[in-house]
This record gives sequence, C-alpha cells and structure tokens, in this order.
Amino acid sequence: MINMNLRTWLRLILLGVLCAMTGWSFDRLHKAREEAEVEAATLSQCRRLEHRIKNLKKGPSLAVNQEMLLTEVNRTIEKAVKHNGITLESIEHITQERSKRYEDTPYKEKPIRFDLHDVTLEELIRVLHELTTGASPLGVSALFLKVPRGEEKGERWSAEASLTYLIYSPQRAD
Repeated sequence: MINMNLRTWLRLILLGVLCAMTGWSFDRLHKAREEAEVEAATLSQCRRLEHRIKNLKKGPSLAVNQEMLLTEVNRTIEKAVKHNGITLESIEHITQERSKRYEDTPYKEKPIRFDLHDVTLEELIRVLHELTTGASPLGVSALFLKVPRGEEKGERWSAEASLTYLIYSPQRAD
C-alpha cells in the first residue's frame, strides 16, 4: 500500500465519494418512500371523508319531529309576506299536501303550496329567502312564475311556490 501511485489514490477517493453519495441517495429515497406512504394514507382518508360528506349531503339537513299545523304554516307565510311589504290579499291560497316517504330514509317530506299574485321578483325572492333561512325547516322545491294578463310589460308577477320540510318519522317494524 505504500507503493500506491497517485492514480490508485484518486481511484480510492473517487470510490469513497461515490459510496458516500450512494448512501446519501439511498437515505433520501428511503425517507421519500416513507413520506409517500404517509401521504397515500392521508389521501385515502381524505377520499373516505369526501365520500362520507357527499353521502351526508344527500340526506336531510334539518327536520322536525312532527308535522306543522296548517295554521302555523299559514302564520309563517303570512308573516314573511307582510314583513316584505306585500299585502295579505296577494296570497291566493296556501295548501298542505299529503306527506310522503323521503327516499329510503326515516324521513317524510311534507309539501306546501302557496300562490302569490301581483308581486315583483324582488319581493318574491325576499319572501322565499325569509321562509327558508335561519332555523326554518322549509326549503323551496319548485317555483313557477306567470305574467298576469295585461301585464306583459310590467314588473308584477304571479307565482306558485312549492315548499317542503322534512319530518323525522322512522318506519315501524310490524
């Protein structure tokens, strides 16, 4: 080893540097693989949570324990109409329809129809917004607008709105 020439020394030094770089690269690769496994597990969990959130969004967001009385529904709609500057004479009628099972859930959906006439779109939207926000269980399921006769160029409309709310009512096993 004493008689080694300069070329051999350079080769050994180069070999040592290459070994050190290979070790460092292997260490970096190993750490990157561990991080990728952690990220893959996190991604998998995120996808499971996303799927669960989507399923929960399909279900009802707010439900009541019992059916609202017609007088309670009438008062709620009349209050929203009056609060938004519309006369009560603009309400043609309010009817509750028969409740029906909401898909394959323990909930029933209760439809309510009411007709307004001689209202502006702004008034109508404000009424519907008031009826369906906050702690209200009501939601708009359909809205039909009609132009009253002789008002083709006016700003007044007739509207037929369908509201619904959900009632928690599990099916009984007989």
